[in-house]
Amino acid sequence: MAIPKAFYAYPSHRPDLLQDIRESVEEINRGHSIKITTWEDYEISGKFIIKNILKAIEQCDLFMCDLTYLNPNVLYELGYAIAKEKKYGLR
Repeated sequence: MAIPKAFYAYPSHRPDLLQDIRESVEEINRGHSIKITTWEDYEISGKFIIKNILKAIEQCDLFMCDLTYLNPNVLYELGYAIAKEKKYGLR
């Protein structure tokens, strides 16, 4: 059986959130029951990464996002996931 894939969207400008999210994703991925990717998994240096993010959302089984601090990019990605009829989870 294939491991389900998830994409987790969150803002980049909140250091208080980043470390917790990174550690949580790493720990969950170690369990091998689901594979979570994030925008940080893509080469971002000087590039537009929206194509990679949208492709990851299209290919995922579950879309997750953190809305603790509203962010236009995360909201756009959430809207895209909803339009693609992805299962989703919000925090």
